[in-house]
Amino acid sequence: YEPGYVFVIHVDGKEQSDEAYNELVNYASQHSDYVHIVPNEKRVRVIWGGFSMVNATLQILRHAFALDDPKRSPLSFHKFVHMASTSYPVVSNTEIRRKLSSYPLDANMLNVIMKPID
Repeated sequence: YEPGYVFVIHVDGKEQSDEAYNELVNYASQHSDYVHIVPNEKRVRVIWGGFSMVNATLQILRHAFALDDPKRSPLSFHKFVHMASTSYPVVSNTEIRRKLSSYPLDANMLNVIMKPID
């Protein structure tokens, strides 16, 4: 962790993910300045390739912008980087930060892969 980073974590809503969810909630309670967990009632049972993947991401954004909790302030950030559990950086935080800072603040780097529908 480096100062200035904020993490919002969605844990898959499947039952086998409950232990990981509980451990992350405990960790986040000790690091609440920069680690946030999507609440249990907003967890999505994710099916790879299905809309549930989009829905889980939307829940992260709803949490980040405090859309479901008017008593809470939105999180402060200027870039959103979505990473799945299978995505691991292969370069240092410094290199990631350098590359991201080379783009304008309103840059959208969405990679869409169109696949035929059977």
